[in-house]
Amino acid sequence: MTADHGGTAELSRAAVQIWDSHYGPATRAFDCFRDAVCSAFMPWTPEFSGADFEGRVESLALHNGTVGRVSTSAIVARKSRTDIARSPIESVCLNYVYSGEIHAETGDWDGVARPGDLVLHHSHLPVTLSERPGGRCDNLALVIPLSRIRKTTALERALAHTVIPADRLAPPLRACFDMMARGVSRSSPEEIAALLDACALLLPLSLGQDDETRRDRRGEGEGLAGDVKRFVEQNICDPGLSPRRTAEHFGISTRYVHKLFAASGTTFSRYVATERLERVRSDIVATYGPRTPISEHAFRWGFADLSTFNRAFRRRFGCSPRDCRP
Repeated sequence: MTADHGGTAELSRAAVQIWDSHYGPATRAFDCFRDAVCSAFMPWTPEFSGADFEGRVESLALHNGTVGRVSTSAIVARKSRTDIARSPIESVCLNYVYSGEIHAETGDWDGVARPGDLVLHHSHLPVTLSERPGGRCDNLALVIPLSRIRKTTALERALAHTVIPADRLAPPLRACFDMMARGVSRSSPEEIAALLDACALLLPLSLGQDDETRRDRRGEGEGLAGDVKRFVEQNICDPGLSPRRTAEHFGISTRYVHKLFAASGTTFSRYVATERLERVRSDIVATYGPRTPISEHAFRWGFADLSTFNRAFRRRFGCSPRDCRP
């Protein structure tokens, strides 16, 4: 791995960009996603054949890689020879799937990545990523310069075979993915850079595990409690999200839902409110494109009453939403 002594200065200038189709005209949503977001984040050619495109991208470009949380309607993304020519730095590209499915094809090989699986490909090789129609696909996208990753035979094989199943990924690597996915717009650039470096270190070790050394265990944040929190986060913009609805989804009692949150030192309502407030604040500070009314940010993330939202915002951040605007 190589050190980048200019990284500290670059971190001080790094800023998260957020693009959300909710904040612009629906007729231009996909064009904006393709032209303004995809070209900046990673050279590729996306295609969309549906009627109404919806999407959200939180991205941060750093000296040691780029990270983005991407949630969109089903698209097909191709990395063509032209796109490759626009990718001067040889990199490893990763897509860690949270919801939906990604069908990956590299010409002579193809596979399907489901939640918990990792799509892995070389930036200088053609690839087609097709998301399953009928719903949104949510994934964490990383681009890490190949020079920062220790080259191993296992890594070379993985870059050729594209999809790495969940049981091949070491729990510490999955934990890094989850921390970045939750913190792209909340963590400092220094924290995200450290997590990118950790991924660069852990990826070859994770892929190098053989069947005898791999253990069927679940990392931090996994199990039912982790599944419940992921369900909440995926439905956080729905004003109707409730303990009862969550319990029905998992076939458990409402009382048990409350017990799961109490075990981590919080309550269902406090967790939901915190997640919503953090998302609103992130959007106010970093949203890409024209300035959006604060009320629209609040409604977008599930707040049904502006007075309640304003009071909760001030309690959490010590200022009004308007004061947070750059």
